[in-house]
Amino acid sequence: MKNRWKYLIALLLVLLIAAGVYFFFSANNKKSPEYSLTLLQTAINSNDWDAVEKRMDMNTFYGQVFDDVIAPTMRPTNDGFTNDFFSGILQNVKATFISSMTEYTKEFVTKNSADKTLTLPEQVFARKFIGIINLKNATYKKYSNVKIHGSTSTVDITINDKTLDKDFLIQVSMKKLPDDTWQLVKILNVTDLLSNIKKAQAEKLVALNKPLSEEIANQISISKGKFDIKTRANPWHSTAFIYNPLVTFKSDTQIASFIGQVQVLGKNDDPLFTQKYIVNGPFPIGAKQDYSFSWTLNPFVPGEKALIEANKNDLKLKETILGIKFIDGKNLQILEQIPEAD
Repeated sequence: MKNRWKYLIALLLVLLIAAGVYFFFSANNKKSPEYSLTLLQTAINSNDWDAVEKRMDMNTFYGQVFDDVIAPTMRPTNDGFTNDFFSGILQNVKATFISSMTEYTKEFVTKNSADKTLTLPEQVFARKFIGIINLKNATYKKYSNVKIHGSTSTVDITINDKTLDKDFLIQVSMKKLPDDTWQLVKILNVTDLLSNIKKAQAEKLVALNKPLSEEIANQISISKGKFDIKTRANPWHSTAFIYNPLVTFKSDTQIASFIGQVQVLGKNDDPLFTQKYIVNGPFPIGAKQDYSFSWTLNPFVPGEKALIEANKNDLKLKETILGIKFIDGKNLQILEQIPEAD
């Protein structure tokens, strides 16, 4: 699962609440889904955890997030005993994930600090999932397409993220409570939402890093590397990814070290494997040097399993120099995360 998850508080809480999202509503209809969303906002603003629990079904909400986002990255594709075995593991991990995210949400709600600096959960998937979305500068634009079907309803919510300069659509599902108000149950488009956010973040990073990347390319470059996937049976069965780049040191100032990254892309340019590496020098000015790296692949990680089973002709490399440090102490390094907006 390396690098598949770059970093929710409650997913919706980060997007709609922690980000300062506020739903304007018509006071004429206090039994509408929109009004109940506002009650959720009010409960969070007043640090009222009991009221938040009434307006948000934590078990269903985080359970659905786990099923839609995390479980597919863990579930093996084979049938039989292994699937039964992993099914039991998944249920245990899911329960821990829900508990961790609920506690994290509770801390967010009850903490009075305006900064709301929180301790990340220990559960690895909760930590990774919190980091997937970092829309701290999102603002509410509108809600629309409110539909009520008896005891259930759906609401489309549009937010804009200032940092990414993008609008995102969040489709939520709600259920009617005995008092005829509504409770948030799940995000209907969570997979597409995450995909759209990650795509926007990647595009933003490319734009921010363009001048830095060009400057780095003037100092050091990688000639198209070669790669291979080799399996050995002894002393135990294992498969390794072998990578051989040729690096040219073009800077007039001696380079002390550099950080590289290699990605293996599949048929649809989906990253199957990503690995960083650091090489320490110093290196002679104008030198060209071959390197060889080897990493063991894990057949239980979906991307790496796909890499092991792939036809080599369907794969391609994406090679990047992430940063360089000069002998005089100066350095250049591309951004790996989007800076916070002012």
